Amino acid sequence: ALLEGDYAHGISYLVTYLERAHIIYLHNLEEHIFPHYGAEAHEKSIAAKTKLTGLLCFSLPQKEINEKLSEFLQGHAESALGLQNEPSTADQHKLRQNIRRLVGKLQDVGLGGSRFQTILAEVMSQILTAYIKQTYAGQWHSDCNVTKQLRHWIENHFARYIVEVLATLTTGRNGQSQSETEIPLADVEKWQEIAVNRLGALRTEELFSIIVEWDSDSKGAIEDLKRYVTTTAARTHLTTSFGKVLDRRLLQPGAATIEIMQMYISIIRAFILLDPKGVLLDRVARPIRRYLRERHDTVSIMVSSLLADADNPPPAGTHVLPELAEEMENGKGNRAMDDDEDDLDFDDMEWMPAPIDAGPEYKKSKHFDVIGSLISLFETKDVFVKDFQKVLGERLLKNQQFFDKETR
Repeated sequence: ALLEGDYAHGISYLVTYLERAHIIYLHNLEEHIFPHYGAEAHEKSIAAKTKLTGLLCFSLPQKEINEKLSEFLQGHAESALGLQNEPSTADQHKLRQNIRRLVGKLQDVGLGGSRFQTILAEVMSQILTAYIKQTYAGQWHSDCNVTKQLRHWIENHFARYIVEVLATLTTGRNGQSQSETEIPLADVEKWQEIAVNRLGALRTEELFSIIVEWDSDSKGAIEDLKRYVTTTAARTHLTTSFGKVLDRRLLQPGAATIEIMQMYISIIRAFILLDPKGVLLDRVARPIRRYLRERHDTVSIMVSSLLADADNPPPAGTHVLPELAEEMENGKGNRAMDDDEDDLDFDDMEWMPAPIDAGPEYKKSKHFDVIGSLISLFETKDVFVKDFQKVLGERLLKNQQFFDKETR
């Protein structure tokens, strides 16, 4: 039954047989031998039980028992913590009573030591990752407040479950009730930090999809990432992982230039929210900018988009980016073109040194606007002059009365 069939019944059968073995081997000793030792009887009983427990556990198939115990703990934890179906209050109480009773028995027969705690830690780590993916994957809206919900779940469910199970190892199979169990604040904060990092890892995996579907409601996912990229290791992991996704899914010969530029605009907006200093954007944007410089139609698309009418969306299939037209309409284009890119601006009273994790080629933009980032793709603005002349000449030759769009 232990090696085949249901893991829960297998663990129960194992505990039952080990309890019977303890009774068979220890009963006569405790009834007829140990009483003759007088004051040392209790010590002799404990020593005999310890040796018997070690002998029995050593004779068992360790690998199979660990697998069955891991399966049992995972199935029980998923049910108690609501990963399968949200249990009622009565069901939760029953599940917690059952696990305390079984863990107490495991401790009595010698299976509740360091090996059990190691298996429990591995199982709960898997449960935490599964819960975060199941509950928060795709939840990017700003009003979701995912981090606050996750911290609440860790404190009131995840941490309490772990503490109750571990407390049973020291207090016996009856254990403490849920209301009596005290959860160390330091442990809760440690588990909450682990959970936030796991959430950040999930958002890192989803980052490309978040940016592809970028809108104002996606800012919630960026806020989750902000709490994750607080260390150098996390920031490096994010930029490295995202760079690999860009190489695989975006920077390909089959991708249209306008699609790459559209993605680049969304990346600028998302990463400036994530890291206002622009260090992360500088890292992920370099391959995109290099790829756009190599495309022959990059300049023509930029010029057509900058001179497009923001009030009249272009027809489908036109190589025009409405976002650039809107930026130009809002006056951000003139500011971007007039920016002085000299690092040594002695009149800038808000100058700050480059961040400590910035690369050697890092240069902080003054405004982080979309148009400025695209225009700075090329070292000189002369590459735009020819295309500007061509488009403006075509418009001047048209029979129109006003040229307000051309003189902005």
